[in-house]
Amino acid sequence: MSEITGAVGLDAAASSGVRTVRSVSLIGLTAAALLMGVLSWYLLVRLDNFFPPQPIGTEMENRIRADAHDEIAWAWERKLRWDNYWHNACLSIGAMGVCLGVALGAVSGYAGGGVVRGLVLGLILGAAGGVLAGLVSSKVAIETDSNGALDSNNRVYDPILRSVMIHSGGFAALGLLSGLLVALAARRPRSLPMLLISGVTAGVLAAVFYELVGATAFNMYRTDLPIPEGNLNKLAFVQMLGLVMSVALWRAATLPDSTGK
Repeated sequence: MSEITGAVGLDAAASSGVRTVRSVSLIGLTAAALLMGVLSWYLLVRLDNFFPPQPIGTEMENRIRADAHDEIAWAWERKLRWDNYWHNACLSIGAMGVCLGVALGAVSGYAGGGVVRGLVLGLILGAAGGVLAGLVSSKVAIETDSNGALDSNNRVYDPILRSVMIHSGGFAALGLLSGLLVALAARRPRSLPMLLISGVTAGVLAAVFYELVGATAFNMYRTDLPIPEGNLNKLAFVQMLGLVMSVALWRAATLPDSTGK
């Protein structure tokens, strides 16, 4: 196999004229992911709190104040928190997944000889991955809520650890679908296991790297939410995912498969 010599080129072994993933440069794939990340960030800002949070209500608040062990009142608050989290998380991270999916699908589809096919796969799997990520991150956010009464083991989590848990769960779910997307769009079925593993791993690493940046540069905003606070914080959130995911998936897709291709 030839090494990458430009942004896009033909692999020397591709006598059929169909491009391979090796022929698409890392710079091209990363640039596409980061460019779509800007659109993703814009949508994330615009869709933030698209569904207004619902208040718990005076009656339930009074019941909780009167009896900290009122299971009915706490169950009601838990349900409201879940609703407030997942509606906005699925919408916003779903849009984020679509943008990342379009970037990965278009470039991988070009490598696989079908840009339109890659775009369609990117829209479908990107949206599915984003919605799944929104559900996972919302579930983790509820289960690790800093209010001990919402945690079955009555633990209070460190905000940084909680943030990593929330976003690594969501990013890993999105990474799983992104790995499937690249395998299908680039026509690399034998690379599917490696792409799935790389996508999940990249999601976890992106969450850790994001938290290192967010906790240092944007410590005035909360990061331990499915959708972090602050516009610049959101930009770091989406771009870190796009950068780490594109690098990991490109590397996984260019490794020789069992046939040596």
